[in-house]
Amino acid sequence: MGYQESFVQFKNKETLVSELKKYKIRNFDEDLARVYGVNKVKKSIKPFREGELVLVVGGERSEQRNEKRLVDGLGINNVKNIVFIDNPAYWEMSNGEIGKLLDEHFEQLSEKEHDELLK
Repeated sequence: MGYQESFVQFKNKETLVSELKKYKIRNFDEDLARVYGVNKVKKSIKPFREGELVLVVGGERSEQRNEKRLVDGLGINNVKNIVFIDNPAYWEMSNGEIGKLLDEHFEQLSEKEHDELLK
């Protein structure tokens, strides 16, 4: 148990948009984890490609362990990969400066970009 944030990768942008739209209309008041937003990959970092969009999920760690837990807990399907934001590989790459590494590789979509994505 405990708090965790993860990047959730999908096969393509269309799948991410479809799953995000379904998530937005469901009742998630009792969810142990939530979708916080969408990030764009500014610079490739394993397993993500530059320009790719990923969901950012946060909350109860156990809800983010695998695709089945995301489906059961958040109603999110068609997941390609779940990557913990503070995973050991990123920590090692960052030399202890994980925030700088994340800022170098990811940026949150603006509210306007997010709204455009869901049109």
